[in-house]
Amino acid sequence: MGLSMDERRRLEEIDRQLTSTDPRLATRLATLRPAPRRPAAVMSWNAVAVAILLFLLAAATHVALLTGLGVVLLLAGGMGLHKSWTQHDTQPPEDPTHRP
Repeated sequence: MGLSMDERRRLEEIDRQLTSTDPRLATRLATLRPAPRRPAAVMSWNAVAVAILLFLLAAATHVALLTGLGVVLLLAGGMGLHKSWTQHDTQPPEDPTHRP
């Protein structure tokens, strides 16, 4: 559980008083406690990493969709050409001299 703002303020005041009265002890105590974390900086880098991953995922999805659409259009066009060619090949040529 984190400290309240009032508790933090009190600890900072104690730290300032100790530094002014006994700097050597304050230095020794400062080396014993862990360095303060910066959660906002860590969260911002995490947010950047997540944003990059989402962008790459969106780009990959769009590429896949556009590729699929291109394949479908290519196949549909090919089938249409094949149908027109096969219809043309199966019809007998007309005899210009023949009259019904």
